[in-house]
Amino acid sequence: MIKVKKITVCLLTGILLVGCAQKTSFKEIPNRKVDLPAESSDLRFEKLDIQALGLIYGYCVDSLFLLKTREFENSYRVFGVETGQDYGTILSGGEGPLEYLNVSTQGQYVSTPDSIMLWTTDNIKRKARLLNLTRTLEEKSTVIDQEYSFKKSLYNSYAINDTSFVGYTFDGLTWSFARWNPQSGQVAPLFDLLDDFRDISFLSAGSGLKCDKSRIVLAPFFFNQVFFFSPDGEERFSVSLGNPVSFEELKNKQYHERVLYFSNVAVTPEQVWILYDGCDATVSPEDRPNSRIIVMDWEGNPLYLFDTGKRLNSMFSDSSKDTIYAIDEEENLYRLHIDA
Repeated sequence: MIKVKKITVCLLTGILLVGCAQKTSFKEIPNRKVDLPAESSDLRFEKLDIQALGLIYGYCVDSLFLLKTREFENSYRVFGVETGQDYGTILSGGEGPLEYLNVSTQGQYVSTPDSIMLWTTDNIKRKARLLNLTRTLEEKSTVIDQEYSFKKSLYNSYAINDTSFVGYTFDGLTWSFARWNPQSGQVAPLFDLLDDFRDISFLSAGSGLKCDKSRIVLAPFFFNQVFFFSPDGEERFSVSLGNPVSFEELKNKQYHERVLYFSNVAVTPEQVWILYDGCDATVSPEDRPNSRIIVMDWEGNPLYLFDTGKRLNSMFSDSSKDTIYAIDEEENLYRLHIDA
């Protein structure tokens, strides 16, 4: 729990700086309303010479691209970031000990002089795995350096240290930010985001971990709020684009009736990039407007609002570097540059 003294200081500071806090359905998270800057077109797209049929989204893992395509459900195509070399497909779906039934990753990796390793999870098998990408490519077979089993599904999870992962849990009624100790198997909720709901689709969100592991950003698809947490849950706040969306109103809407605010998050050491849709789910793909990107700092202050001039499917980054990548609806991969 947050200490009362700390809450008081935070609230007084918030009142002095930004006026009265905005009411929000996320009761345990202070919120402030922010204004977006004027729209800019000073964003340059550098097309990369990488071909992957059915390209949906990807990750930059040190010197490698891991690209998800429609070709295989639990596999990734691997390319060299600088060389464009195609290393083929890794991982496979199945019940085997080195296979995945529901592979997911936040792109969090560990590099040593010998290996690049990627944290992955499988919420069906209830396992967190440290995949050795270097050896997997060399041996043409999945190599797992570490594996932990968990009893409760953890979504959008990040490894903070050897005894602490953090992520989001859902028990059928309450959506919580929680810490998981892989040594003991204990899952300890740190605070609740939302309660009294049964639709897991509300958990749909993009997230990112700051490279120094001091802060996590979460941008739910169906809320106009962007959340920032410290991994221990002690520091937390959100910013909203206008008045916060009320969960009471939203929970009575069918999926196709909801406005999709955000669809993707990519982070650098100094910035948070958010793919901003803000359109009704009933809009057909051919009528979708050009994608916009909001760039914030890690305090939630908007820095840029870009009209991309394109329809983008996804965005990703190497979180330790200042490089953002994007994939458009024609399955082209780009490196993004701010020319301002």
